[in-house]
Amino acid sequence: INTERNGKPGRDLTFTDAAIRTMLMVKEFFHLGLRAAEGFVESVFGLLGANVRVPDSSTLCRRVAAFSGR
Repeated sequence: INTERNGKPGRDLTFTDAAIRTMLMVKEFFHLGLRAAEGFVESVFGLLGANVRVPDSSTLCRRVAAFSGR
C-alpha cells in the first residue's frame, strides 16, 4: 500500500506502481482476465496466511490506461 503523497490534485494512489505492474505480470503470465488475476493473487496470499490488500479489477483497469500513456 502506498503511503506517499504524490503532489497532484485528487486522491492519492492506494497501490504503488510496482503492485499494479506485478498484478499485470501475473495476468499476462497465466493468461487471465483482470478479475481472475485479482482472485488468483488473493487466493495465493490467503494460502500464505498474509493479510495483504490486492488491487481490484477496476483499479487495475484505470491504472493500465495510465501505464500505456507513459
